[in-house]
Amino acid sequence: MATSLAHAAVRLGLFVSVILVYYFLSYERNEAIERLNIHTNPYSTLPGHLTRKDARVKPLKAAGDSEFYRYTYRNIHINLTEKGKVLSAPRWALRKHQMPLKYLESLNASNVHQFVFVMACTADHFNESMDALWTVQEHFPTHQVMYYDWGLDAWQVEMLKPLCRVTHIVFDISAYPATKVQSGRSKYQSAKIFCIMDALISNPGVFWIDASIRFINSSVFTVLYEEVIRNKGFAFFSHADHSSFAVTHHQMYEYLPTDLEFQKQLYQGATNAVLMYKTRKVFDNILWWWFLCSLNADCMSPILNLGCKFKGKDNRRTYAQCHRFDQSATNILAQNLYHHNDSYYNFEKQIKFHGGFSIQRGSLGLYTPKTC
Repeated sequence: MATSLAHAAVRLGLFVSVILVYYFLSYERNEAIERLNIHTNPYSTLPGHLTRKDARVKPLKAAGDSEFYRYTYRNIHINLTEKGKVLSAPRWALRKHQMPLKYLESLNASNVHQFVFVMACTADHFNESMDALWTVQEHFPTHQVMYYDWGLDAWQVEMLKPLCRVTHIVFDISAYPATKVQSGRSKYQSAKIFCIMDALISNPGVFWIDASIRFINSSVFTVLYEEVIRNKGFAFFSHADHSSFAVTHHQMYEYLPTDLEFQKQLYQGATNAVLMYKTRKVFDNILWWWFLCSLNADCMSPILNLGCKFKGKDNRRTYAQCHRFDQSATNILAQNLYHHNDSYYNFEKQIKFHGGFSIQRGSLGLYTPKTC
C-alpha cells in the first residue's frame, strides 16, 4: 500500500512538473512575442541593431531556427490598437537579406534619384520584358536595372549579357517557405519582395516594374520626386478599378489588421510599378511586413484564386471571392501607414494621367534594348 502511494506521488509530481514547465515555456514564448511589439523598429531585437533599446531582449527561438513577429495596427480614427497573428521568419532568410538592413537616414533632393530599377521574369515573359527594358534605357539613361532571373532559357540569358546598365541575377525562389504551397502567378507575385529586399541591400531605393510597364515621358516624374520626399519614400502610380477589400481574402487581415471600412472605400493601388526607399518609415511599416507576410503562405496566399466574381457594379463593398497576393498586402500596409489617405502615396493623376507610362501586355516587337 505504501509502495503504491509512493508511486502515485511520484507520478503526480512528474505530472505537475510537466504542467509547470509547459506553462512556463508558454509564458516565456508569449512574453517574447509581446516584447517584439514594444519598439518602433520591428526587428529591433536582432543582434547588432543600433536602435535596440534593451540589449537583454533576445529573439524568440523555436523549432526550425526561426524568429517571430506580430504586426501592430494603430487606428487613429477610433483610437484602437490591433495585433495580427504571429509571422515567422527563418533565420537563413534574415541572413540572406542581411537583416538588420541599414536605413537611408533621410530622403532628399540629393539622393531621391539614387534608385535602381528592379524587374524579375520567367521565360514566357521575356520578350515583354525587353520592351520594358528599352523604355527604361530610353527615358532613364543613367539608371541601372537589376534583372532577376526566375527561370530564363539559356539563349535569353545570352541576350541580357551585353545590354547597357543591366545586371542579370539568377534568383531561386524555391527555398522560401511559402513557395512550397504556391503555384502559378501566386508564387511569382509573392516573390517580388524578395528581389526588392535583395536590391535594397546595396541601393537606397528600388523602382519595381513589371514586364508590362512602358515608360513614355520621364519629365513628369519631377513632381513625383517631390512627393516621395514629402511622404518619406513610397509611391504607387496607378490603381485598379476595385477596392482592396473586394479582392483580399479575409485571412490576410488576421495577420495584417486594418480598418475594413476604409479598405472598401479606396481603389486598390497597383503593384506593377512601385517606387520605394529604405527609409525608416517605409521599411519598418511597409517593406518589412510585406517581406514577412511573403514568407508565410497563410498570410500572403490563403487562397490561390485570381479570378474575381464581382456582383454587378459593386466592385468595392462586396468580397469577390479572389485574392491579389502582394497587391493586397502592400495596399493594407500603405493605407495603414498613411492613415487611409491614398493621395499621400498614389500618384496616378500626376504620372499616368499625364503620360508618364502605359501598360502593354505582351510584346509588339517594336523595341530593341541597347547594348554596350
